[in-house]
Amino acid sequence: SSPLPSSPPPNVPPSSPPLPPSTPPLSPPSPPPSLPPFPRPGAPSPSLPPSSPPPSSPPTSPSTPPPSTPPPSTLLPSPPPPSVPPPSAPPPSTPPSAPPPSTPPPSTP
Repeated sequence: SSPLPSSPPPNVPPSSPPLPPSTPPLSPPSPPPSLPPFPRPGAPSPSLPPSSPPPSSPPTSPSTPPPSTPPPSTLLPSPPPPSVPPPSAPPPSTPPSAPPPSTPPPSTP
């Protein structure tokens, strides 16, 4: 019976080796290094500089302000004209004031 107990111990060591092999499988993670190459495709990113066209939009903005000034100029002259006609109306208002003198005459008799 004594030999039997001796047999189990040797069985344990073999079990330990299987574990090491388990680490090798981890090696597959090496694919991550493949990610760095990805940046290469990112080369298009440097192509963004060509997007400089956006700056072209600012030039258009200054162009709009000029036209905006002319309109106000036209509006100003328009208001003055109407202001002249009103003064002309007051004159006719004076004639009606003539009736008052008509009252004094009756006072003479």
